[in-house]
Amino acid sequence: LIRRRLGAFTLTWGGGRGPRAILACPPGELHDVALICFGLLLRRSGWRISYLGQDTPIDAIAQAAAVGRVDAVVLAATRTGVLDPVRAALAQLGERHPLVLAGPAVTDALATEVHAVRLPFDPATAAQQLTALRRRGPIGPGRVAPPDPSTSAGC
Repeated sequence: LIRRRLGAFTLTWGGGRGPRAILACPPGELHDVALICFGLLLRRSGWRISYLGQDTPIDAIAQAAAVGRVDAVVLAATRTGVLDPVRAALAQLGERHPLVLAGPAVTDALATEVHAVRLPFDPATAAQQLTALRRRGPIGPGRVAPPDPSTSAGC
């Protein structure tokens, strides 16, 4: 029911002239409600969204990224180990396109290994950080998302 309600807000995701993001869950990942919320928040910030959904093969993600200009390929993974079988494919994807990983299954070491930027799993914070990162220039390996002000010392 929640997915269907959120889906009603996604009908105009691809329109506009803003930066383009591809959103997907990697193979074996079925938890996409947070990713849909993230996409809604990005869209509010002017992004154009191509949503590929749950359990998406890396080849399909790469094919979608190869069509037109893409400013971020965002993969969300909640289950530990779901990214292990596709590390090599993720590294190839990260070499060709601006790759962004989010979720509890993502570590700093993995993000570095596959040439990706790591975002927090909280959709609101992640959307703010990705938008801020994009404003500073192209997203790519070695770029670090701005810190979440709510976790700064003294807050």
